[in-house]
Amino acid sequence: ELPWQRKRRFIDHYGLPEYDAGVLSEAHEIADYFETVAECSDNPKKASNWVMGHVMAVLNERDIHITDYSVRPAQIAELITAVDDGIISENVAEEVCERVMDTGDEPMAIIEKEGLQQISDQDELLGLVKLAMNENPQAVEDYAAGKQKASGAIIGYVMRETQGQANPQLVRELLDREIAQKH
Repeated sequence: ELPWQRKRRFIDHYGLPEYDAGVLSEAHEIADYFETVAECSDNPKKASNWVMGHVMAVLNERDIHITDYSVRPAQIAELITAVDDGIISENVAEEVCERVMDTGDEPMAIIEKEGLQQISDQDELLGLVKLAMNENPQAVEDYAAGKQKASGAIIGYVMRETQGQANPQLVRELLDREIAQKH
């Protein structure tokens, strides 16, 4: 399959934007790597983002070829799935990927061994959101008045308290619910 044919197939089959399909189909090995990640993760757009972003950055940074990259496509797919399932955040996924590269350990083994799972327990997070609101009354008032950036102080407080392990989307939902009830 020629690069231009593969590019067209990536657009038609995976729904990728033309730019992504072009970048991913330039080199045969990169295209193969992407396709395996896309098939294993069942999320072609995130597979594209990972390969074009994190993977290619590491290849450039370490001046290595994709065939020398130690993280297998199935491991990248496992990280994408863990993010999609809310087990870890995107930032943690990138950190875990670095550890996979350095240690050869499997992603889920690293996540479990190091306790990197996101905290998604609503009761636990609600208590922290309420504490954060009490500690940041001006941010609460500003956010309630429509200043979106003010939520950063409250969400940041919860993230600090949980060492970055709180599910940020759930924290925002809980914050919005609490603000709506109080105002």
